[in-house]
Amino acid sequence: GIGTMRNKSYMKALLEGYEYLCYVDNDVRPLQDTLVRLMHRMVPVISPIVIYADGQDHGLGLPNMERNCGLAMVGEVVLSMLVCQTKVFLPWALVPFWDNAIGSDESLHFRRLAMAGHRPFVDTDVVVTAVRPPTFPLKDKILERQSATAWVRNNARD
Repeated sequence: GIGTMRNKSYMKALLEGYEYLCYVDNDVRPLQDTLVRLMHRMVPVISPIVIYADGQDHGLGLPNMERNCGLAMVGEVVLSMLVCQTKVFLPWALVPFWDNAIGSDESLHFRRLAMAGHRPFVDTDVVVTAVRPPTFPLKDKILERQSATAWVRNNARD
């Protein structure tokens, strides 16, 4: 239901006249001035560099981005911390933007934003730490099925 929660948030922000909306996961530890620093960039969609407490990049490019280079336009970011001007969600004022399906990952959502003319930026001067590594439910489910199928095939030959 996280997609539903995100939809309710932007709809409430639009209805109540907010200019910005900040999505932040409960395992992210931003510094006190992180939100203000991101908002001062005045771009429609922005994220800090997100690193993980275990020091691994977990196959993602964001933790490895060069630091202190200002703004960088990217194709997509992790949703651990994302600041958006609420107007980017106007095309979805009457229909949901965020999906709940397992396969609806960052790629799908940032393609939708691109179709509406919005590309995300990363502020390489701002870094936040996520306590837990990212999870990829769809990828994990596919790998689990492949492993189970391989086990059955290998044991069926015996």
